Amino acid sequence: MEDKQEILNSLEIHKKQVVSLINAFEALDKSDDKLLNRLIVNNIAITLFELIDTLVNTEIDTYNYLHRRG
Repeated sequence: MEDKQEILNSLEIHKKQVVSLINAFEALDKSDDKLLNRLIVNNIAITLFELIDTLVNTEIDTYNYLHRRG
């Protein structure tokens, strides 16, 4: 049961990361400030890296959970 909750928590994190990316792209579209745009792009890159990392971990957790259940 704990594994299932961890997977659900990870999916909530994914959702927040995707929303963060959407907001960052919207902010990037609205801004003409080069320094601000550079910071936004750095934030997008970091968030994408974190999203990929958590997606891979969730995939592994899901596989292990389903494998244990038979």
